[in-house]
Amino acid sequence: MKNNKKSYHHGNLKAALVEEVTRIVIEEGVDNVTVRTVSENIGVSRPALYR
Repeated sequence: MKNNKKSYHHGNLKAALVEEVTRIVIEEGVDNVTVRTVSENIGVSRPALYR
């Protein structure tokens, strides 16, 4: 059985988070920033954003 879970983010998670949120705000507006969207776009689980 193949594991479809994405691997834990290696590198600077905080920088990736800030970069992705900034991109979404600029391109799509602040109302489109969600934990789900950001975590999916940077390839981490939703709880990882709170660590």
